[in-house]
Amino acid sequence: MTEQTKLEYQALTRDDPTCQEIINYIQKGWPAFENMVSHAARAYWPEKDNISTLEQLLFHDNKLIPPLQKRRDVLTKIHDGHLGIIKMKGMARNAVWWPGIKKTSRTLQTNVRHARK
Repeated sequence: MTEQTKLEYQALTRDDPTCQEIINYIQKGWPAFENMVSHAARAYWPEKDNISTLEQLLFHDNKLIPPLQKRRDVLTKIHDGHLGIIKMKGMARNAVWWPGIKKTSRTLQTNVRHARK
């Protein structure tokens, strides 16, 4: 990740209420019950023990959790490498994570297939 991209992602993470809520939980502890977090943050609940923060960015294990505004761009950039669907999925799986990434990836693949026709 370039320094410029890192700064952009940090700013977007800082401006995203859900990201800030999750960072707050990481720093101060998650509530005891899932229904005590916002609806948006509940998507992260099953993986809460695997989420961390480093340099104002969120990570799931060692995978970046891109800010919401950049998620589609991330998958598009991976796809634009013309690696094919299997390699694209593998690359995405190793580099990034967010709740619903599989669904987002499938939607992108479907849109690309339709665009090629």
